[in-house]
Amino acid sequence: IYYIDGNPGNLMSVSGLAAATSTTAHEFQHMIHWNADKNEITFVNESCSEVASLVCGYSYTGQNRYTDGTDVYLLGWSGTLEDYSRAARWALYLWNQFPNDYLKLLVDNKGTGISGIDGALTNYLPSTSRRFSDVFVDWLIANSVNDLALNSRYGYTYLKPLSRAKGFTFLNPNVSAQNVTVSRLGADYLTFAAGSNLSITFNSSSSNIRVKAIRSGPGGKTVEDVPLNSAYPEPAFGSTYTTITFIVLNLSSGQDASYSYSATGAGGASVELRWDETEPQGLLRLTPLDTICVTFDAVAGAKLDSIRVALRRAGEVRGGVWRFTGTLRPTPLGSPLAVPISATTTETPPVVNPGATFPYPIPFPNWRTVDLRAYNISSDQSFAVGFWLESDTSNDARVMVTRYTSTDAYHSFTFLHNPSSGSPNWYYLSSGQGEIYLYLIRAYVSSPITGVKELLPLPPSALQLDRNYPNPFNPSTTIRYSIPLKGQVKLRIFDVVGRVVATLVDQEQPPGMYSVVWHGATDGGVTASSGVYFYRLEAAGYHSAQKMVLLR
Repeated sequence: IYYIDGNPGNLMSVSGLAAATSTTAHEFQHMIHWNADKNEITFVNESCSEVASLVCGYSYTGQNRYTDGTDVYLLGWSGTLEDYSRAARWALYLWNQFPNDYLKLLVDNKGTGISGIDGALTNYLPSTSRRFSDVFVDWLIANSVNDLALNSRYGYTYLKPLSRAKGFTFLNPNVSAQNVTVSRLGADYLTFAAGSNLSITFNSSSSNIRVKAIRSGPGGKTVEDVPLNSAYPEPAFGSTYTTITFIVLNLSSGQDASYSYSATGAGGASVELRWDETEPQGLLRLTPLDTICVTFDAVAGAKLDSIRVALRRAGEVRGGVWRFTGTLRPTPLGSPLAVPISATTTETPPVVNPGATFPYPIPFPNWRTVDLRAYNISSDQSFAVGFWLESDTSNDARVMVTRYTSTDAYHSFTFLHNPSSGSPNWYYLSSGQGEIYLYLIRAYVSSPITGVKELLPLPPSALQLDRNYPNPFNPSTTIRYSIPLKGQVKLRIFDVVGRVVATLVDQEQPPGMYSVVWHGATDGGVTASSGVYFYRLEAAGYHSAQKMVLLR
């Protein structure tokens, strides 16, 4: 079986060798598991094999295949890529939460499924009562929050970017009664991202339904239980807490469960949708007749107001907005919603840092807006924004790209009219170094009741500190953060013993999104040595910290 899964393999290239050795880690775990526990269920066995590749330093299965659709039986298995994605995400959490030989105890345990997981937890944590159901709930929270500072159970120690669980996003807090069924050991995520004075009621007769509320905003982050069959009011929504995500989960491993919910509130707002996390890093070598697109998830009860696109070189790009078909092939572009549209610029931003990861001005100045309000496009269904190339691409305007740590598709797709291998078709493009390319296209949606006249640029809805990129880094890295209110902002670098290494920001700033580059030097101008550092953002009584690694 190892030979079959490893063949064909190209051990003469970097990518081929990485694929072969990753497969080796995966398949050897299966051999070890079979020897220890022949009767283990497929999900647990495959989850251990997926994390075995990570433990050995290899790439991570496309995580968004699970986080894009979390209402699925956790322990189920039919051999799809979604199954592998879910298994990898679950085992990654176990590895991060229980780092000292828990996975070995799990493999050795003769119990199957939940019984084996609990048996291994009993051996690993004999003095506590934390068992599968507790870990399952904490895992669902971590997939949305991923913040170890909030609670050690609510995050991952894995340093590379992790996709967050998705669901329904509401810009209008007034939601009529909805009847829903959630899968056994599945979960729904419901996010309220605009409005104020929210009150929501969840009803269910099932004893297996649980609801958690994740509140975030200038007041920080909190996680709390939500009662069933009674109102959950949050008068601080829209001020102290600008976003509330409700996780509705089913603790039963045997049957699906039903629930309903309805909500009331005031107002709404305009919200930015984007997948990119960093500044532009360059262009792709595309040819006439090639087409690019970025797909966006549905936002319930909202309208598509506009899009923004980062352009390189003066000129025009033409394209449109389509319904997303939900699949890459034969095409992600469904029925047209606004075709044609165009974005034009007279500017060609200079290269200010040749050879650097981010060679263009930061923040990038050449974003162009396309107003789509006249088309009255509902965002109740997912949609795609695309542009095609009509001429010689050496001199015309082009949509810029950034890199994203993944080996699987992530919302950016390209139709190659004349690919170097294969036939004309839709692809997602990779750098070959564990990263894929994302086109810098963003969408803006708003609730129809807001009457917003000036949509762009939009202030962030919550204070946020993003992961630095690249990480690990040498010699420099970019830190992005957002603040919703004007105030004093402090961004500092600390070493592992808590000493201040460098102060990057210490001033009053208006609301907005910011990028700061740390070049690996102390406040005294001394080059910092290799090691682990922490960067901490303080603003409006709120603080957040992230970890990064400098490699000299």
